[in-house]
Amino acid sequence: MFTFSPLVNLALRGTATQSSITGSNYHAKCAIDGNKASNILSFSCTHTQFETDPWWRVELLAVYNISSVVITNRGDCCSDRINGAEIRIGYNLENNGNNNPRCVTITSIPAGATRNFTCHMIGRHVNIFFPGVNRVATLCEVEVYGVPVNLALKGTASQSSNYESKYYASFAIDGTTSSDFSDMSCACTNNEMNPWWEVDLLAMYDISNVSITTRGDCCPERINGAEIHIGNVSINSGTKTPSCAVAFNIPAGASVHYSCNMRGRYVTISIPNVSQFLTLCEVEVYGVPVNLALNGVARQSSTHLSIYSASIAIDGNKGNNITFVSCTHTNLEFNPWWELDLLKEFDIGTVIITNRADCCPERLTGSELYIGNSSITSGYSNPRQYLTLCEVEVYQRLVNVARKGIATQSSTFTSSYPASRAIDGNRASILSYYSCTHTAGQVSPWWRVDLLAVHDISNVIVTNRGDACAERLNGAEIRIGNSLLNNGNINPR
Repeated sequence: MFTFSPLVNLALRGTATQSSITGSNYHAKCAIDGNKASNILSFSCTHTQFETDPWWRVELLAVYNISSVVITNRGDCCSDRINGAEIRIGYNLENNGNNNPRCVTITSIPAGATRNFTCHMIGRHVNIFFPGVNRVATLCEVEVYGVPVNLALKGTASQSSNYESKYYASFAIDGTTSSDFSDMSCACTNNEMNPWWEVDLLAMYDISNVSITTRGDCCPERINGAEIHIGNVSINSGTKTPSCAVAFNIPAGASVHYSCNMRGRYVTISIPNVSQFLTLCEVEVYGVPVNLALNGVARQSSTHLSIYSASIAIDGNKGNNITFVSCTHTNLEFNPWWELDLLKEFDIGTVIITNRADCCPERLTGSELYIGNSSITSGYSNPRQYLTLCEVEVYQRLVNVARKGIATQSSTFTSSYPASRAIDGNRASILSYYSCTHTAGQVSPWWRVDLLAVHDISNVIVTNRGDACAERLNGAEIRIGNSLLNNGNINPR
């Protein structure tokens, strides 16, 4: 069992990288070494080359609700170089993570001083981005504080039965740990043999911890003997998945955390071999997405030297200096290629490639990424080139939670354009195709989707009308929250 502390510097266990390096002593990791020494000669500060839009990034071990980022500036010289730098936080590595949402633009930090920036944002990647020409990124320490994100909130829950047809499985992943049964925030089965509850996380994760909150107003002994199982098949498959823990003697209304360190998509809680109610007031699941590439088999068109084999790009090591033997390398040849067999079919959402940093980054220019169910075939007429990859990661796709929601809007122009058209899965942008919404002309119109559960929302994607009137979307605000006051339009922007 464990507790989460928002006072732990998450960056210390992360992996840092930066756009370039000056000298051999000013690595990206110097900003997460726990040393706030601010003299560059202490070799505890980072330093890039003078370049356009330099950046520094730390990848955290999981997705976190990040409350604050703390930066220590260089003290011996050049403190103004931090001016205008942007803190960006998110999930995306497009443009090296510099397109993620911005927390703040730093106006200035005095020489050698440490400043705390409040963010309250969700993400795994924290970037310090220095926009502009002929700039240097120098950081003497970066600290990141926050708490893990509960993966269960994005999942789909089910259970063996619903007590009184109203204590649904989804109540245990609604984001509230209220333990009073009358608050209608607890899941509960009937009194039955082998009751069970399960959450489908919708993708495979390396699950570090599972937390259970029990009923507080009555009957804490009912949870005794409940087993937590984690695996890649549902309980309905009839296959028993590996066990993480067995619950006993949890105090009424308490939240207890179990360390699991297991991999899976389904988290199941069941009470075997007895007739009992299963009541859960909240279940939380913490972990990180699984890099599918780590379990795959890699091959390439040729190998320059035996130490640069195809498998090195899926060894989990993002080292980008080829002399450290963590990059692949083909011969100089026509149509070089590298390929990964994931061994079974997945719905791929993200592929992350780490390029070589010590030399020759342009060699990756013009490379093409293909995803499918057949192996590579020849016939391309590309120029002769080397292919070098320092790491390739593959992750499953995020789920569009709007598809299962209920949409409403302030008015409907005609019955052909209801609010539900915007979550029908069809991105057709011509109004006459009847896949767009349309309100009447009115003051402050709005559209809303109820996701039916609380979610940690990473992205909202909007497709605009394409045949006319695109400017009508100008000035629209995306607001997200749990309040329906003013039809939800006072939630945070």
